[in-house]
Amino acid sequence: MSADDPINIQYTSGTTGFPKGATLSHHNILNNGFFVGELCGYTERDRVAIAPPFYHCFGMVISGTSEN
Repeated sequence: MSADDPINIQYTSGTTGFPKGATLSHHNILNNGFFVGELCGYTERDRVAIAPPFYHCFGMVISGTSEN
């Protein structure tokens, strides 16, 4: 398995209203979580309460990339 292999498919209707799947790689997910954390200024002392379910992209990415 490489960092660019597909590991997750998120289904969405997006802004068009037509259902579609977005395929994410391990690299996509970790990169997204890293940059969200950087933008929010998170440190190892911060904790985030994840309100969205894990099948939601935010819930899956942010909760899946945390160390705690």
